[in-house]
Amino acid sequence: STGSYYTPPEVVQAMVRLCDEALKSSARFAVPEGLAGPNVHIADPAMGSGTFLLGVMRRIAQGIAADQGEGAVGPAMTAIAERLVGFELQFGAFAVAQLRMLAEMIEFGAEGSPRLFITDTLGDPYADEETGAGVYRELSRSRREANKVKRQEAITVVIGNPPYKEKAKGKGSWIENGS
Repeated sequence: STGSYYTPPEVVQAMVRLCDEALKSSARFAVPEGLAGPNVHIADPAMGSGTFLLGVMRRIAQGIAADQGEGAVGPAMTAIAERLVGFELQFGAFAVAQLRMLAEMIEFGAEGSPRLFITDTLGDPYADEETGAGVYRELSRSRREANKVKRQEAITVVIGNPPYKEKAKGKGSWIENGS
């Protein structure tokens, strides 16, 4: 009933590779570094357990290791994490994604983490922001930060498992109905 679908890793790898190649293509975008480009910002609007963002991270790390050597991976991934954004509505999936990505960053020898938010991607980024106490304070903070991203940041690549049409109808919130 929540529309949770998990994409097989092979499909994720193919989609990430195709995105990287499209960015590098001189006929299309001409970003020599592809996904690792310094101005490339990547978002997964329904990140689930983080499979697409992990695929992006691994592709970038593999390219950096091949071009600059293994020693360059950690510092580069620390910087790149600032350009990776994930939104997730379900707290359980969000927690799994956060743990997986933190573990991957440690494996890379990097610091920090991609910017992950528990939020409704389709929620109106201009709506009045609620606040709460306790755990709700952190959820409110996450939504406020996610709304800043939605309002202000230029995202280059949106990658992920899109909602199925029959599950998405009527769930578009402000996108379907206006603010």
